[in-house]
Amino acid sequence: MPHEGLTVTDIDQLFELVERDPVFRNCKFDGAVLAGFYTEEFELEDCSLKECDFSDLSCEGLRVTNSNVEHSIFENADILQSEFVKCIGGFANFQSAKMNFARIIDSDLSSANFDYSNLSGSDLSGSRLIGIDFTQSNLDSARLDGANLGLSSLRLKDFKKQKFIGVNFSETDISGCDFSLCEFEDCHLEGAVITPETSFNSADLRGATFVGSELSAARLQGAVITPSQASSLLFDRYGIVVADE
Repeated sequence: MPHEGLTVTDIDQLFELVERDPVFRNCKFDGAVLAGFYTEEFELEDCSLKECDFSDLSCEGLRVTNSNVEHSIFENADILQSEFVKCIGGFANFQSAKMNFARIIDSDLSSANFDYSNLSGSDLSGSRLIGIDFTQSNLDSARLDGANLGLSSLRLKDFKKQKFIGVNFSETDISGCDFSLCEFEDCHLEGAVITPETSFNSADLRGATFVGSELSAARLQGAVITPSQASSLLFDRYGIVVADE
């Protein structure tokens, strides 16, 4: 029988409860110190985990749905294939967490700490990930459809051959990123930080907007762009104005 409406305050209590049933609904874990907890299955639905300490958590089947994880701590957690769906988690700490193939769907984890975390193969679709420094994170093969990465840092990430749909990179630091052979559809890169090391070689950029970005600074060999994008590039790089015939 799932636990409902409980308040969990310490790790011994949690071990005892999970042994009976790993499902918690509408429960409060706020401020609880549960560092080092381990279990095979752990499901949290409509729960509050604000400022809860789950450092070093080990769980093969963690599923968190429609819950509040603001300021919670999952540092060094081993939570491969975990799920955070429709969660609020501003300033949560996932530093050094193992989250390979995790599903962070339609959640708001803006300003969270993902330093040295492993998110390879993860699905971040539809999530707000504003103001996050992913420089030291592993995002290999991560899916970003519909994600908002505004004001974040993706410096030096390799995204070769990926397709981006509805991704917001506005004012994101993409300096040194490799977008070679990528395809952009309904994406926003307004004000993105672009450097000569940023590569869009052979990328299809027709579905991206670059207002306020120095696209002309990037590597663009073989890139496919629209006439309006070409006009902007010629003006930014050479001061040439393309007039209508």
